Amino acid sequence: MGQSNLAKIDKAIELQGRTRETILSLEKSVMYQTRSSGEDLNELRKRLQRSLDSIKDAFESNCEQQLKAITPMLGRLPTNGLILQNQEARKELDEVRSLCTHEGMDDLSRERLETMITYIASRTRAVCERIVHSTSAQETILETTKKALHQEVR
Repeated sequence: MGQSNLAKIDKAIELQGRTRETILSLEKSVMYQTRSSGEDLNELRKRLQRSLDSIKDAFESNCEQQLKAITPMLGRLPTNGLILQNQEARKELDEVRSLCTHEGMDDLSRERLETMITYIASRTRAVCERIVHSTSAQETILETTKKALHQEVR
């Protein structure tokens, strides 16, 4: 049983690392996109929306796979904390995504749209930092659990 759990933890740790790298890469893409000048701002907003969709997809995939891997091993109570942490990040991400799709965005002046895009980029950076921090904290929990299981297997 211990070896099987170690393999699950290793897989979950690997997933956390990949998710963190994906989120950081997408965050850099968003920051780069918002620094582009002389571009159609509505097109930029649409690209930001696609980037936010990719961030959400990576995050959701991580949450689902992580819970499948560790819930049977750690039990419901410890994973409830992870679920709550993920729900908070998901809510924040959904709020940022809704800014990109707000109906009135197409009617904004160029100056106001630039301000909104800067705000969206700032919020995107904050939610990405939250997700990265969360994945790092979860990885620490997994590493500690792995050490405990490794000692148990011996």
